[in-house]
Amino acid sequence: MIFFARYEAGATGSTHIEEEHLLLALLRQDETFLRQLYLEPGKRQAIEAQIRSGLKPQTPIEPSADLPLSPSAKRVLAYGAEEAERRQRHIQPAHLLSALLRENGRVAGILATHGVTREGVRAAMDHTEQTSAVTALPPKPLHEEFEPYAERLGPEVEPAVVFSLVRREAQAR
Repeated sequence: MIFFARYEAGATGSTHIEEEHLLLALLRQDETFLRQLYLEPGKRQAIEAQIRSGLKPQTPIEPSADLPLSPSAKRVLAYGAEEAERRQRHIQPAHLLSALLRENGRVAGILATHGVTREGVRAAMDHTEQTSAVTALPPKPLHEEFEPYAERLGPEVEPAVVFSLVRREAQAR
């Protein structure tokens, strides 16, 4: 996400990564979650256009140049980390979207005009967590992935044996 935010900042000639750049990066990344928030492509494009209209285009900055985070972008990342601690170990795009809304800046105002609220984001996260908990199947033991190959070798060959042979061959490389 930071990579895309840095790209957006550099493309507009900004000397810092701002919260607008974080949102533009977010709009590029998590299509599934944005759909859960009822942000269909037309609405996403309207949000993106509003964000871009407020950015002052300047001469683009070299892609290799280092761009620091603005104070508000640093707060958004810290808020995203707090949000993630409540729910999961890793910061997901939804955590950053919630954090952008918490900052109450220009980005939060634009999102609010399009019906995106922090409560709505949290509800979508809760729904996603509940759905994935219900539909998640326990992982199959890895050696079961080799069953079709073991069957071709004959009924006396166990998938675990094929797995161990493949693993040894991979380690030898």
